[in-house]
Amino acid sequence: KCRSRMHYYLADCEAARRQPGARALLLDQRGFIGEASTANVVAYDADRGLVTPKLDGVLPGISQQVLFELADQLEIPRREADLAPAELAVADEAFLTSTSICMQPLTTLDGRPLGSGQPGPIYQQLLAAWSTLVGVDIAAQARAFAVRNEGA
Repeated sequence: KCRSRMHYYLADCEAARRQPGARALLLDQRGFIGEASTANVVAYDADRGLVTPKLDGVLPGISQQVLFELADQLEIPRREADLAPAELAVADEAFLTSTSICMQPLTTLDGRPLGSGQPGPIYQQLLAAWSTLVGVDIAAQARAFAVRNEGA
């Protein structure tokens, strides 16, 4: 038995072809957002709190679980629900979670600003809590890594 991840790769290639640097969001068979190729998707709006796609159709992530625990500690409401692309497009904030990036803000969707077009206050609050949890300034580490790799 084997499991191919080719569809993830092809989706990311198509997204990058349409907009350099873009990542693909994969939909389930009903047209709801499932996940990104290597990350879980999280939306936030003031009315519903954090919304993640239902975990019955995606691979639950360890980083997503950390995010849930931090949200609970910070008393940020969260829930699992079907998440339509149109709902994500009008979210106040959105981000990805995965082991390699912890959290990454989504600032555009299909070439249009998502929320303010900048990492939002909930993202900043959760990232600060995550940095405290692991004892590393995650944002500073990411900036240092980006500078180090500019010439590569």
